[in-house]
Amino acid sequence: MAIVLPAVILGPVLSGVIHEMGHAVVVWAFGGRLHGIQPFWFLGAPHVHFEGEIGGAGLSLVYAAGVLAVLGVTWIAMLCVPFSKFSNATAVAWGIVLAALFTQIIAWAVLPILVLGGVKIRDDAVNFLEATPIHPAWVSVVSIALLAVTCAVFLRRTAFLDRFRALRAELEAEGTGEPPDPSPSPRLPKPPGGPSRR
Repeated sequence: MAIVLPAVILGPVLSGVIHEMGHAVVVWAFGGRLHGIQPFWFLGAPHVHFEGEIGGAGLSLVYAAGVLAVLGVTWIAMLCVPFSKFSNATAVAWGIVLAALFTQIIAWAVLPILVLGGVKIRDDAVNFLEATPIHPAWVSVVSIALLAVTCAVFLRRTAFLDRFRALRAELEAEGTGEPPDPSPSPRLPKPPGGPSRR
């Protein structure tokens, strides 16, 4: 638990930093002037303060850059981190951190539908819709597809549910003083290339 609990805090903090840095990099790339970056949710609403003539296409990319940055980092981590070599606690901790990153796209799936219903709210997804001619329904559909694919790959690559069950069994066994039941051992993903070994 000393590994898992900090992940619950680290995940949202890290996701905020990556998200706002994504905005900042695109602002800088399009010639905008950055005046400040506040990525920490516990200090208030995370934001990037900037000015400059970025243009419609650039501005829409600025709004999308936050969620694209966290999705990019999520996919890189899912493809590069060797989850199968981790203990159950470490694998679950990594899974919690990654889930905090890619679940940001839920806002992009839900908010455009709310906008169609007349709800007034301020968020990157809504700002993106105002900067582009793309219909809100398309933004929701693409976001739901991205979320579904990312979630499916996440569950397969991390074996998160199996590792969580195995960790829970370990903790229950520690509490009773009995050896852990080997039955909830995780089904780890097969290594790329070559036959799997058992």
